[in-house]
Amino acid sequence: MASPKDSGGKIPGVPTIGTPTLVSGTAANVVFTAPTYVGKGTISYRATSSSGQSATGSSSPIQVTGLTAGSTVTFTVTAISSNGVESVASSSSPSLVMGVAPSAPTSPSASGGNAEATVTFTQGATGTAAAGDVTYRVVSSPGGLQATGVNVTSRTVTGLTNGTAYTFTVRAESVYGNSAYSAASNSVTPVAPPYFPPNFCPPCATSIPGGCTYIGITCDGQVSYQYYDCGGCQTCAGTGGYNGAYRDGQCGYSAPPPFGPSFPPPFGPSFGPSFGPSFK
Repeated sequence: MASPKDSGGKIPGVPTIGTPTLVSGTAANVVFTAPTYVGKGTISYRATSSSGQSATGSSSPIQVTGLTAGSTVTFTVTAISSNGVESVASSSSPSLVMGVAPSAPTSPSASGGNAEATVTFTQGATGTAAAGDVTYRVVSSPGGLQATGVNVTSRTVTGLTNGTAYTFTVRAESVYGNSAYSAASNSVTPVAPPYFPPNFCPPCATSIPGGCTYIGITCDGQVSYQYYDCGGCQTCAGTGGYNGAYRDGQCGYSAPPPFGPSFPPPFGPSFGPSFGPSFK
């Protein structure tokens, strides 16, 4: 069958559909490329959603409104000549999930560690998505190292280079789109903890509290730890200016030293008698 003709020549060519974008939970911009041949008449374009809403315009993009938040739609575009004919519809666009993207997080604050940094922030509005469906992405600068989590207010970015200053930005992501990135956090410089060679510190005094059985001593490089099997807490004055209470058995430490790592028996360097009764 021959193509329809208008007084100016053939009907307009078919527009090339692009990828639509969200404007709001109920509106979308339909992106397209005009056809090479438009005839002699004045050309306008009609964008139509798969749910029936349409809008016209003279160029790309055309905003279609009245869509349903949470729905999934596609779009086609038709070229219309002022001479009374129009092209066939374009192919369908990629699918678009209607909704409002989350807002950008605010107030990012970073604290440095050993080759890592922990970034806290305040969530923005989640948009159409439920809070449990929003992912937060923390990105370092320099390096672009990332950490993500769902419905969180802090993330730890690892793999940083000690001695390098970093700032961090955060964005929120959902199926309805991504927020802009937040403002940059404060600058932090990760550092390694001081190095203490093995057996750097001497053992504690070996006097045993009354009614207790001596277990052994370990050293983490800064503080000596003395252990007794007496069913409760005992105190050992360690080197390096640290004085802490230590518990036997399954209790563990009441407080860690400022630098680690520290290990309860049977781990770590051992001094004095071998470890005796097994822990409960």
